Amino acid sequence: MKKLTNEKIDQINRKSTGILIMVIGLVLIFGVALLARFADLAVVRNKLQVEGESKKNNSITISGQTTCLPLRQGRKASGNCELGIKTDSGEYYAVNSIQNPLEIYGEVGSSTVEISGELVKAGSDENYDIVGTIIP
Repeated sequence: MKKLTNEKIDQINRKSTGILIMVIGLVLIFGVALLARFADLAVVRNKLQVEGESKKNNSITISGQTTCLPLRQGRKASGNCELGIKTDSGEYYAVNSIQNPLEIYGEVGSSTVEISGELVKAGSDENYDIVGTIIP
């Protein structure tokens, strides 16, 4: 067997040290990436939970008759009937995304309809005299 010289031993040590440093660097990079991914998932999960709680707080179910929504005083009619729901207590609600009146329906033979969704309260710039808009 050949005897290793000091130069050869130093070369082997340098190569193994370099490889070890590269492996440790790659492990650190993948570890940080994995940690960032899980931290991102935790943030998204927390955000979804907060949004879910806010939607639960604004969730509403109303029943009433379908009708054209009344305009606020001083507002001009566009000529089209904006379809909404009038409750038994006389409150009006707009319903988001109704292009077809058949999307709001009740039981056959019933004069009332029922709809559930998130309530967005009407602002001061609303054209119609409503409590708010329901997003099903």
